Amino acid sequence: ILSHRLQHSREASGNLAHAIRTPLTLLLQLTERPELEDHAQLRATMQQQIQTIDALTGRILKQVRVAGSHGASPPLDLGAELAVLVDMMHHMHRNRGVRIETRLPAGVMARVDREDWLELIGNLLDNGCKWARSTVRCHIIRADTLRIVVEDDGPGVPPSQEARLLERGARADPSVPGYGIGLAVVQEIVTAYHGTLTMGSSPELGGLRIQIDLHAQE
Repeated sequence: ILSHRLQHSREASGNLAHAIRTPLTLLLQLTERPELEDHAQLRATMQQQIQTIDALTGRILKQVRVAGSHGASPPLDLGAELAVLVDMMHHMHRNRGVRIETRLPAGVMARVDREDWLELIGNLLDNGCKWARSTVRCHIIRADTLRIVVEDDGPGVPPSQEARLLERGARADPSVPGYGIGLAVVQEIVTAYHGTLTMGSSPELGGLRIQIDLHAQE
C-alpha cells in the first residue's frame, strides 16, 4: 500500500510539474514578441521571473525522480515514444526543414518513467533542431547501459563552453531561440538515473554530439 501511494504521489507531482512547464514555455516565447522591443527592462523582468518558476518546477521534478523507484516503472517501448517525439519536432521546426534520422533496435524496452523519457529525448531533439543546418541524428543502443546519442550538423560548441551549456539560463548564442534550460533539465534526469552525459564534436556531421548512458533495466 505504501509503495502504491508513493508511486501515485510521484506521478501526480510529476504530471503537475510537467503541465506547468508547457505554459511557461509559451510565456517565454511571448516575451520575444516585437511589441516588447521598446520595453527591454519589462521583457528582462518577465523572463527572469518565468525562469525562476521553471527552476522551482525543475527542483520539484528532481525531488520526485529521486523519491521514486525507477525499477518499479513498467517497461517502456522506446521506439514508439521516439516516433511520437520525432513527429512533434518535425512539426515544431517545419519552417527550418530539418531532417531527423533515428536508429534503434526493434522492440527495445527499458524501465524508465515515460515523462522522464519524453522530456529527456524531447529536449535533446529540440536542441539539435535549433542548431542543425539540415540533419539531426538520434541513435539508441542497448548494451550494458541504455546509450542515447544525439548529434547534428550545426556549428558545434567549443569545448570550453560545453560544461556551461548544462547550467540553467546558459545559451551559446542569444540569437537562437531558446532559454538555456533544456540541457540543464536533461542533466537533472541523467543524474537522477545515475547516468553520465558527455559532449563533443560529431565526427560525421561536424556539429554537437551528446552521448548519454543510463542504468535502466530492460
